[in-house]
Amino acid sequence: MSKPSRCVQADVVVIGAGLHGCLAALDLERAGRRTVVVASAGDRAGPCLGHVPSGPALSYVDAIARWGRPGARELWELQGESHSALRALLDEWGRDCAYRGAGGFALATERPEGLALGESEDLLREDGFAGEFLDGFMLEARFAVRGFAAGYWSASEAELDGRALAAAALAAARGSGAALREAPVERVELSRGGVVAVTPEGEVRAPLALLASVDASLLVPWFHDRIEVVERRGIRLPARDALPVPSPARAQGGRAGWTTTAGEISLETIDADPAGFAARHLPAPAGPRGAVRSGPAGLSRDGLPWVGPLPDLPVVAALGWHDLAWAPLLSRWAVSALLTGRDATPPRLRAARDASDMLSR
Repeated sequence: MSKPSRCVQADVVVIGAGLHGCLAALDLERAGRRTVVVASAGDRAGPCLGHVPSGPALSYVDAIARWGRPGARELWELQGESHSALRALLDEWGRDCAYRGAGGFALATERPEGLALGESEDLLREDGFAGEFLDGFMLEARFAVRGFAAGYWSASEAELDGRALAAAALAAARGSGAALREAPVERVELSRGGVVAVTPEGEVRAPLALLASVDASLLVPWFHDRIEVVERRGIRLPARDALPVPSPARAQGGRAGWTTTAGEISLETIDADPAGFAARHLPAPAGPRGAVRSGPAGLSRDGLPWVGPLPDLPVVAALGWHDLAWAPLLSRWAVSALLTGRDATPPRLRAARDASDMLSR
């Protein structure tokens, strides 16, 4: 059977039907722009974990060494602002998505990481971010984990059901009038005249594109040397131990993490075996629920989002790399740039920032 040749014209094509893309489509439709959302292959891998963190996936002392203390403080404050915006969205939609704001954990698997978490405690408190440092003995006395050198509990973190949140955002985007192409985009053609997103269901043409999917960004050559392509793998485990598991939590610089909702642990790793990680660090489960899911993903090489217009291209990015806490602000900045032509994104997060500043994670 030949592929459909139907072509749809839109004011904006949003590439990526995940959380960032649906939030952007919602704002664009509210602004009166005819919007078509095109799915990406990465959307099928499922939503990211429902961890709403307080800052980037590194210790505060390491963030200060990389960006300076004002820069580190700005990033933590921005994620707090976006967390508040996420709560406002849940209230607007009338859905709690199993939200639980009881704090969250950064866990160190190696002693140097643990020492950095300890050194960060006072600095975070001085800058207005409450939390508590836990050495390895304290962790194992309070929680059903093993093999961690230390941890840090941040009071401002939260967790929720990531699948329910993704479904709520998709429903809101559809309810606003945005059209959805469920067959994933195959290629993106860029020219001075605009954008063509090619899917098995036909083409979507628009003067501008909003790029909201990390895997689809690899279809745009501008990102080829700016993204680290990784494999994201996840499993679900029963949470049945007498002692609680610290949750939500992330370890190894954000390359492993989990949330606990509805009586199960959702665990994800990057470029690693999630079952092996669970065997080393979590209570022995009766067995995983369902097969290991996996798929390609991407990370910026400095660990921060790419947001705003791409130089000399009809594309605005809203790429958030795994963290729910960024999503509302990223879509807001990206849509504002697309509608006004002015980029209000903080310079450290702009898509047009100097690639020479990037550091390998």
